[in-house]
Amino acid sequence: MDISIVIPLYNKAPYIERTLRSVLAQTHDRWECLVVDDGSTDGGAAIVRAQSDPRIRLLTQPNAGVAAARNRGAREARHPFVAFLDADDEWSPAFLHSIATLIQIYPQAVLYATAYAVETKRGLQTVGIHGVPADPAWTGVVQDYFQAAALSTDPPPNSSSVCVNRAAFFSSGGFSESRRLGEDIGLWITLARLGPLAYSSTVGAVYHRDDVESNTFGAYYGRANHFDFLSLLRDAGAAPPGYRAYLAKLVCRQARAALMNGYREDAVALTLDFPGKERFLERLLIRLAAGLPRRVLAALRFIKNIPGRIRIGVRS
Repeated sequence: MDISIVIPLYNKAPYIERTLRSVLAQTHDRWECLVVDDGSTDGGAAIVRAQSDPRIRLLTQPNAGVAAARNRGAREARHPFVAFLDADDEWSPAFLHSIATLIQIYPQAVLYATAYAVETKRGLQTVGIHGVPADPAWTGVVQDYFQAAALSTDPPPNSSSVCVNRAAFFSSGGFSESRRLGEDIGLWITLARLGPLAYSSTVGAVYHRDDVESNTFGAYYGRANHFDFLSLLRDAGAAPPGYRAYLAKLVCRQARAALMNGYREDAVALTLDFPGKERFLERLLIRLAAGLPRRVLAALRFIKNIPGRIRIGVRS
């Protein structure tokens, strides 16, 4: 099974060699690796250029964002399946072997992923999917992706633990290049509506979460910079409850991030514009919290516990 690997690179010179070492260590050796330098200024491209393995190709472009870099790599890919890997993350040696096995067993899937580990200053934590056995030997098709995602703490696949059917990727439109955050989750949602996710509980990737990402509420840069999950929820209509529940969770997560990063009006608007009754109490608490001084929020951090305690609209 031939697989193309796409690595978007922007000012990750301290990490890109580690990432490439993890690619070169793969036990499945039928791959090509396209590193798309998105206008880096720190010398990272030179590190890629110095690699001697001819399967590693460097593409360069003016800075256009991570979504544009991933899309460029997918367009230039030569193989029918594309695995994504961020320039500061890494794979276990068996990652591509696990993905190739999934492709052979579950050819009807459009998404393929493994469990992954998140590394922060607090240590390493394995991320799986709610309702899927944690036994590393388990493989299968996730029966209700959206229900599982709604009940999982982190996104079931992340951008370093996933491989996509290239034809389905282009049918979906690829990554949204107009949004700065959430474009990856938006694509997984679109693909999951086209076909199933095949999954291995073996930990295949390590996601190195930076200080901004690892704070309780995440980064927020204004509503226009984030994927518009609210519009998807408005258009959901009579979609399955799991689909609506997952979108509701994502909208509330955006609202919390907006609140804790000083975008109070965005936080309130996201909860007021909300269609349906999902997460009513959570949305109410966010609006109430928007009236508190920011220093009080920072001190109390009470909103931190909302997602774990409130499962309104999510049925197991």
